[in-house]
Amino acid sequence: DPENRRKFTIYDSDSVGTVVGVVNASDADSGSNGDINFSLQDPSLPFEIDSKTGRIRTTEGVSGNEIDIVIHAVDSGVQPMTGTATYTVSVTSRTTTTGGGSALGSIAGVGVVSIFLIIAVIVIVALIVLLVTKRRERVKKKDRDPYQNGPDENWVLNGTKREKRNKKKGKGG
Repeated sequence: DPENRRKFTIYDSDSVGTVVGVVNASDADSGSNGDINFSLQDPSLPFEIDSKTGRIRTTEGVSGNEIDIVIHAVDSGVQPMTGTATYTVSVTSRTTTTGGGSALGSIAGVGVVSIFLIIAVIVIVALIVLLVTKRRERVKKKDRDPYQNGPDENWVLNGTKREKRNKKKGKGG
């Protein structure tokens, strides 16, 4: 019954040994009688299953649209109980925009280009900040108050310069 089938998805460019998925089964028996062992009905398929964990892996490159795999589960009871389930492995392609090569190579190429672009943007921003800072320093030097760094008698804090000079000379204010 196709509606009851479970589905896994992998890419046609996945390497050998890629985990496709994990199947589960349960048994009400306790102890070793409840241990379940998994196996594939068709060992010629490009998959293998770990008999204890139910983890399915690829054993070779996979191509095609969908591959049905039938899995048997058997418990370790005195009178073994068995079960069977059909899983569909959907094989999809990774698309590339470079016109050739592997998808992984394309992704790596995009990563390298992105790194160079990021570095270029950082360098440009740093140069702009440096130029703006230097320009501000030049403008500050031009517009600086001539009395800002001069002697104290040029500062007018309370009153006029004359009052300040008179106070210094002891003439009072």
